[in-house]
Amino acid sequence: MLPPRLVFAQLHSGPPYVGSNLEGYLSLPLVLLAADVAWRRRHSRTTLLIVISALAAALASLGGRLIVGGHHTSIWLPWRLFEHLPVLRYAIPVRFALFVILPVALLVAIGLGGAPGEARWRGVGRWLLAAAAIVMIAPSVGNAAWNISVSDPPFFAHGTYTRYLHASDHVLTVPAWGPNERWIADAGFPFALSTGYAGNPFPASYTRYPTFETLLTGRLTADYALQLKRFVAAKHVTAVVVQDGLPGPWRTLFSTLGVRPVSTGGVLVYRLAQQP
Repeated sequence: MLPPRLVFAQLHSGPPYVGSNLEGYLSLPLVLLAADVAWRRRHSRTTLLIVISALAAALASLGGRLIVGGHHTSIWLPWRLFEHLPVLRYAIPVRFALFVILPVALLVAIGLGGAPGEARWRGVGRWLLAAAAIVMIAPSVGNAAWNISVSDPPFFAHGTYTRYLHASDHVLTVPAWGPNERWIADAGFPFALSTGYAGNPFPASYTRYPTFETLLTGRLTADYALQLKRFVAAKHVTAVVVQDGLPGPWRTLFSTLGVRPVSTGGVLVYRLAQQP
């Protein structure tokens, strides 16, 4: 069972994407401890500045529009006023949660320092809350998340790709984001990737294509064949490499390209254009 917690999740005005962010994780004991200190020292200007800083960063981390359960609502949030400004439009709202943790840490430090003439039991209670906060961020020992087997398909690991792909190719890999970038990096970047991105949210030059969402989620659209051809043409794809056995409708999707795949080295290779 997960411990009680408060998470400032990323809620932004851009398109949905795969992945999750826990930059804003604040355990319940930590929140209670910070709130206690803020209330007891509410007449201090220093405390007031710290609290305002934390609340402003928390509000900014929610992004420009409220998203509930992955669905965009019509409720605009204050970040909407800043998200189109120069420089700030490149900011990822959830990262502002990091600026929530700093003022909260200051409040906790002030609280644990105690105050002259304060009852001893109050100080003990705050230290117990601090200890509980530490326990709630302890790793789940034995969880599979801490023991991940990382390996590249033999197609890349053994250099088999050199028989099927050329330096001038634009290759669409499936998965389209994540492990595929490691494959290409380990191989020394021998060709260009038609997908692959180092951050979130994804740029509009990809998200405007329904096929890109299909590549990320595995959900086919009603006109998936037409959309795939549009994507392939726009991104100048000359070959498709699909990890063999990867869950998803990949054979159905890429069969619409009219080419027979070659199974080799743990992948399926669809050659769309001849090598020069």
